[in-house]
Amino acid sequence: MTSKVGARNVKLVLAVAVVAIVVWFGSTAPGQAAIELRWAFWGGADDMAINRQLAQAYEATHPGVKIVLLQESDYDTKVTTMIASNNPPDVMELAESFISYASKGLLADLTPFIQRDKFDIDDFYAGVVRAYSYDNKVMAIPVRWGPMIQYYNKDLFAEAGLREPDPETWTWDTFVAAGRKLTRLEGQKKQFAIASTGDWWPWWMTPIYQNGGAVLSEDRKRCLMGEQAAVDALEWYQGLTWKEHIAPQPADWAAFSGMGPDQLFENGRVAMNWTGFWAVYWLRLYKKVNWDVMFLPKGKVRATPLFSNGWAIPSSSPHKDQAWEFIKFLSSPEQQRVIARSGHDVPVRKSVAQSAAFLDPNLAPSRLQLVLASAAHLYAPPTTPYWGQMLGLMGQEISAMLRNELTARQAADRIVPAVNQLLSGGK
Repeated sequence: MTSKVGARNVKLVLAVAVVAIVVWFGSTAPGQAAIELRWAFWGGADDMAINRQLAQAYEATHPGVKIVLLQESDYDTKVTTMIASNNPPDVMELAESFISYASKGLLADLTPFIQRDKFDIDDFYAGVVRAYSYDNKVMAIPVRWGPMIQYYNKDLFAEAGLREPDPETWTWDTFVAAGRKLTRLEGQKKQFAIASTGDWWPWWMTPIYQNGGAVLSEDRKRCLMGEQAAVDALEWYQGLTWKEHIAPQPADWAAFSGMGPDQLFENGRVAMNWTGFWAVYWLRLYKKVNWDVMFLPKGKVRATPLFSNGWAIPSSSPHKDQAWEFIKFLSSPEQQRVIARSGHDVPVRKSVAQSAAFLDPNLAPSRLQLVLASAAHLYAPPTTPYWGQMLGLMGQEISAMLRNELTARQAADRIVPAVNQLLSGGK
């Protein structure tokens, strides 16, 4: 995804600047020009390697097509410029910025293709498909997804005399109670229950939804963060650091030598971590921690943010039929099984996610079924065409709140009018 939520950017180590590589191993009839499909995506070196292999595999069975791989840094700016210059990609990756393209009519409606080909969209997790729908039209085919989940250190729970979290009873209250026992403020090596308490939107928005609130109205024209459910949730979130002190305060971070929440968890300095499924790959690889996964703690309801990626066709693409065939290939069960084995993401096809390709009993975590069960509790990020600006406005006040410079109510009262003005087009 395009931000830290954007799952692919977070888990990739090596950033790659703009790259355009043509790979072509097929052949065409003499004198017949091949159709070039321009495929735009973001990511790092491993994304380029995987996508190059996918392009080669597709071309081997489609000799009249060659794939131009466009890996872009500053992705949305570059792709928007391509579209405005009437030189669009034919297939493009989307995540949180989906609504910005769909609301401006820049994406082709894929519903007619789905209906024409009897494409098995019912095999896809419905909540993820909805995230890529606009005006009741499917505008992108999701290829991978993952919820934000709670990772926990089994050894630290045992050392604190705690049982591992129970899915039936893991709530805000039991989380805080366990957090008190998992936090050690004395001595040279402090230990905290959690450090996922910064201004990244999934961390602070999620308690609002768990408390029965919402960030924006359903039509996304009004900010609802001034309502009591939202304010109470922000107060609870702020209190993890300042009331309970089971999360690091600003002065505590100085002792962590620049480590963030992921590194603190991997090094046994925090007992729990809230992040995306992509962390499974690294935890399996490094094997530093005896770990498992759990639902996020439940407030009034369960809620967890959706991280996902999808493939779309720009409405100005001259090769929509060929692009659709390529998207069908990318989302096929065979390619979904590759995702299942990677440990980076959850396959979006239920048939693959619920198979041994994903639910491998020989690999951690043992509670992997809880990841799939989280599909019932997903909320899509409340994106708008002003998503980036909105996050900037909100993040400024949330950061001040997390420094204890503002109360939750004060932060909300600053956010609401600023966001409403933005949503009204600045009027």
